[in-house]
Amino acid sequence: MPRRPKRERLFQVGIPELLVCTTATGFLNLFQYFWPVSRDEFRQLQEQMSVLFEKEEVRGKGDVDELARYLEAEGEELRSGSGTSAVVLTLNDYTRYWSSELIALWHDSGLEEFVVFKDPRRGPYLCDYPSLQKGFKRPPP
Repeated sequence: MPRRPKRERLFQVGIPELLVCTTATGFLNLFQYFWPVSRDEFRQLQEQMSVLFEKEEVRGKGDVDELARYLEAEGEELRSGSGTSAVVLTLNDYTRYWSSELIALWHDSGLEEFVVFKDPRRGPYLCDYPSLQKGFKRPPP
């Protein structure tokens, strides 16, 4: 894993790199197309979700193990609660080293959704390829 530059904030909207949360509605209903997440969209999400586990930065295997312990201890309650439970990952140059383990933890936990927010500093987005933009619930901005 490459060394992180000091004081680098990947998102100015305040999205942690890893979290477990519950929402009253599913993430696909909140984000109806696949574009960079705007500040307003993330604030709307914050109003509708309850964060249960959060890591501002994924620094290594210890953080992944901490998530595993949390999901093992709280998994049944998360699956049986009202609303949608999700693991949310910010995919960037650092978290990609742990993404396969995080996906496996999510899969084994039985939570409904795994959400990936892509690092907005890196292209491409689907909007770069209009011919691939099919099936959106509403037209892109």
